[in-house]
Amino acid sequence: MIKVNKGISIPKSASIGTKAKYPFRAMETGDSFLVPSNNPTRAQKHMSSIITYWKGKLPGRTFTTRCVEGGVRIWRTS
Repeated sequence: MIKVNKGISIPKSASIGTKAKYPFRAMETGDSFLVPSNNPTRAQKHMSSIITYWKGKLPGRTFTTRCVEGGVRIWRTS
């Protein structure tokens, strides 16, 4: 049986106050950044889900990805 503990406070979330890994907020239309990867197709799928998240946080901004030599490049398109 698992023991129930009382009086243990919840620690602060690790994500509070930490910097974003990718520079979506700082990007202007036409800017891009490279995500290095040995498997660009897999990295592109992963980045697509991250972009979906950021599009919800940054309404009106759009992004696109392309597999390029060395990884995946993400552009802000508007």
